[in-house]
Amino acid sequence: MNNNPLLQLFTSFPPGLQSVLALYGFMLVMRLIDWIIFRDSLVSRLGLWGLRSRHGNRALAWPLNHFIHVSWQHLWGNTLPWLIMGSIIALPDPQAFVVATAVIMMLVDVGVWLFEARNGATVGASGLVMGFFGFILLRGFFTRESTAVIIALVVLAFYYGLLHVVFIPKKGPVSNVGHFFGFVGGVAGAWLWSLIEQPF
Repeated sequence: MNNNPLLQLFTSFPPGLQSVLALYGFMLVMRLIDWIIFRDSLVSRLGLWGLRSRHGNRALAWPLNHFIHVSWQHLWGNTLPWLIMGSIIALPDPQAFVVATAVIMMLVDVGVWLFEARNGATVGASGLVMGFFGFILLRGFFTRESTAVIIALVVLAFYYGLLHVVFIPKKGPVSNVGHFFGFVGGVAGAWLWSLIEQPF
């Protein structure tokens, strides 16, 4: 029997919350590795595991770019939306979180690789966050579940500003393409999940 109190606390959480926290923990580990070992140069100088448009990328860049952040500020900016919206999806059904995350990652990767015009690598969980936002907003539309519609309205009331992030391009080192395709991936994930949940 493991007497580690942190592990015991983690295993006491519902499975969906464990998934959300485990992936966030992975982001923290990647940030610590970059900060301590690479001195914040993992992406900016070494270009490791960031996704570059229309380039031959390392195989690990495709799955890992979503979990790497160029600074602590970058990670903190994604932390609360990740934990809140990820938990909203994962707590009722952990498989919905898995489906949403997988679909969003795939569409963000394809969208960034095909259409990103910025120089440099794209990294960070903001595409996934925008995808979770899209998943939550449209899930009720596809499933016709009143609870999902109410949750969508509450999330929209708190995070309506994300619509500007998705649909109004920003200047600077921001992947507008990643945000847009993340949202599209969330909508696609909600549609796919509705088919899994309520097959024809």
